[in-house]
Amino acid sequence: VVPADACGGAAVLALAASDTLVVGVEENTCAMAVSPERLGGGVVRVRSYMEAIGLLAAHKAGVNPACLTPTVAPIADLEVPAEPGH
Repeated sequence: VVPADACGGAAVLALAASDTLVVGVEENTCAMAVSPERLGGGVVRVRSYMEAIGLLAAHKAGVNPACLTPTVAPIADLEVPAEPGH
C-alpha cells in the first residue's frame, strides 16, 4: 500500500512487475508525482486507506476486486429454446 503518486520507487516498480498486489491510495500524496497509470498497470487505485484495507481483506479471501464495485457487468439474457409441443 503506497500513496497513489508514489509509484516510481524501486520497491513499487519491482512489486508491480511481479504478481504482487500493489495498492495506490489517492488521499495520500507525495512529492514523487508518479501515478499508477505511468506504470502501465499492476497497481490498483483506491480512494482511502479504509478502502485499501477492504481491498486487501477481499484479496486475501480470494474475492475478485472487480466484484466489489457497483459497476458489475450485466448478466446476459438467457434464451431457452421452446420444447416441441409446449
